[in-house]
Amino acid sequence: MIARKTSPPGGVWGLSNPSDDGRYAAATVNETGDVAIVDLASGQYRPLGIARSDGSNGYASMTALSPDGTAVAVCWWVADKGELHVVRSDGTGHRVLIDSAADVAAYQWSRDGSLILAVITDTEGANTVALVAAADGAVRPVHKLPDGEFPELMTLSPDARYVAYDYPQTPLSRDRDVFILDTHTGQQWPLAAAPGNDTAPLWAPDGRAILFFSDRSRAFSAWMVPMANGRPAGEPRLVKDDVGREWPRGFTRNGALHYMLWAGFAEVYVAAINGTASVSPEPISPRQALSNFYPRWSPDGRFIAYRSERRGEGSRAELWVYDTTTQREERVATEQALGLPFGWSPDSQRILAAGPDDGRVYAVDRASGDTRLVAKTERRAHWLPEGIVFATPKGVVLQDAASNRAIRSVDFSDAGITAFGIGLDGRTAMALWKTGRVTLRDVVSGTAREWHDPGVTRMDFHAMAPQGSAVAYTGFGKDPIGDWVSLKVSSGTGDPRELLRGRGAERIVLAGWTPDGMNLLVMRWTQSPPDSPAPTRSTTLWRVPVGGGAPVSTGITMEALRDVSIHPDGRRIAFNVGFKNAEEWVLENLLAR
Repeated sequence: MIARKTSPPGGVWGLSNPSDDGRYAAATVNETGDVAIVDLASGQYRPLGIARSDGSNGYASMTALSPDGTAVAVCWWVADKGELHVVRSDGTGHRVLIDSAADVAAYQWSRDGSLILAVITDTEGANTVALVAAADGAVRPVHKLPDGEFPELMTLSPDARYVAYDYPQTPLSRDRDVFILDTHTGQQWPLAAAPGNDTAPLWAPDGRAILFFSDRSRAFSAWMVPMANGRPAGEPRLVKDDVGREWPRGFTRNGALHYMLWAGFAEVYVAAINGTASVSPEPISPRQALSNFYPRWSPDGRFIAYRSERRGEGSRAELWVYDTTTQREERVATEQALGLPFGWSPDSQRILAAGPDDGRVYAVDRASGDTRLVAKTERRAHWLPEGIVFATPKGVVLQDAASNRAIRSVDFSDAGITAFGIGLDGRTAMALWKTGRVTLRDVVSGTAREWHDPGVTRMDFHAMAPQGSAVAYTGFGKDPIGDWVSLKVSSGTGDPRELLRGRGAERIVLAGWTPDGMNLLVMRWTQSPPDSPAPTRSTTLWRVPVGGGAPVSTGITMEALRDVSIHPDGRRIAFNVGFKNAEEWVLENLLAR
């Protein structure tokens, strides 16, 4: 076996399966949401031009390339629903095959390019495996999936007679089994059930075997089962041990496996910041998780909610809680796949969390895992004693946590507004106008204040002081010397005061106030050049005195320190460190006997 690393271009994400010759893949353009054809040999990509520049007609969330590389099936997300589109690889022939479903996930084309294997979600939330005719969008339902789950990977046999897919062993299980599905009869049977997690089945190009990935030998490894007429023709055999956090893209015609490999990891740390000397940070989940993200303290200061990845391929997000009293962590057993936690209910019993990638926000019971949809949004959300606050594309809403009834709405749709956002504590919303005017609205009371900050072209996070008399924020601008970022404080009258300024590649991110209102916590680092062969982001957490004086380092400097959550007592913090980076690889001769 020979493994080689490839160099796909930056600016795109979510590479599809490769074309038969291994030259091309499809992907989504980061900036626009458009579909692109990626040349894996040259490292270049070409957008196909089906997305509008302002994003008003939606974006691609998943792609599948036809075996000959001439067409792309596109899962298109627009107006809170999924559609299935197809477009030729030269950008012509764009058509909508399905536009009436709640969601569509396209997995693979048939060998002859006539069918697209997909899962279609109806308006009731039921998922059905189906074959969709690429010519006219005719749908042939094959099998209704239970429990509202999606296969992580699903592939067609070369003759399109059988489907191999993975699915949870039980509704709340993190482990999956691989099943074979007959597209003619709808019958199914297990491939090679065993304790552990079996996932990502791929038919060999000749249809005589299925490759899948499993931790049945403890390490996440590649296994193969010989196949005949859709049935296992022998026992699984290990073909590559301990493949790491790998996720397959697909085979080429000659059997080369294209795959993504997660390199590096992210971890959640806890540290004390009281006094002038900080306690050394400690990870909350050493050696257990593949990556942890987005820590959020509970209001009572006992728990930390965070997103965790525990699977061998490191893809599926789970919601976990760390108990600082017992120093134990536990998964919140939800049927709904969840992304980052936004915050907690005031009684520290429920967690406000985002869906995986669908713009929805849920309230999750920490103990039972009961999940309830509370909002459809794509931005930040907070849980206040008065209700749940979340942003929409046009404003900010405060709604009753029990009934989901809107209590107050703040409209930021005026064409003169360049940007708006919710404060770090959720109680305020700030808007920047093209004229340099800044408006701050209290979401609960509806009161407003405003001031001018000429020269600011963009704003980042803002936070109200504990006493509510001042607001801190970061603004960005440009002058004859170059780009700058500034940490400022406004009391609502007069000009804002600048506390700290960075220039060029220096970055400043506001984390919040100390409880006494005397200092701000900020993260500072210098951005590496984009073409740096080994980019780094050594970040330091600083205290910035609000009354004046030089910033003071907390003594905490770590790689990619970010997402700081301040304990209610102000003496401890939880934060993220490190990045999980995706690398693209090709493994040749994996199928050789």
